[in-house]
Amino acid sequence: MVMKNIFKKRFFVIAAVSMLLMMTGCLNLKEFKILSFKAEQIVPQGFKSIRGVATVEYSNPSGDFDVFDIEGAVYCQGSLFGRFTVDPVSIKGRGTSSCTVSGVFTITSPLSSVIQVLSMLTGGFNVNDYTIDINAKVKPKGGAVKAVGLKDVPAGKVTGVIKS
Repeated sequence: MVMKNIFKKRFFVIAAVSMLLMMTGCLNLKEFKILSFKAEQIVPQGFKSIRGVATVEYSNPSGDFDVFDIEGAVYCQGSLFGRFTVDPVSIKGRGTSSCTVSGVFTITSPLSSVIQVLSMLTGGFNVNDYTIDINAKVKPKGGAVKAVGLKDVPAGKVTGVIKS
């Protein structure tokens, strides 16, 4: 009798772990594509931050999922330029759809940032001087949470994904 109970407990633990692994493996983020990105609203918040709202059109042949705890940093020639956070987003699966994305970008070093912004305005902006780190958590519908992150992504590559 005792062996039977132990076997049942082990079976349920193994079954639960197997289901968890299967659920997290069903989401294929490599097939997710951003089709268009349109800034709807950009509002300054003091001298160091801006809040932005955008509409993103995407293609997702995989299942529904939520993205949350989205945060990251932007670097200019290796120095921290600013940090950002993005509000949670729900992504519909199995087709093309759109969603509204909003977030806040905060400049971390005001003096150097003012110089960089002035440089941008006078034609000295080079997207290749910037890199982005981003971290987020992804939860497929009915699945387990998975942390994802990208480090030192060239800003030109990100803008290229949005344009194509």
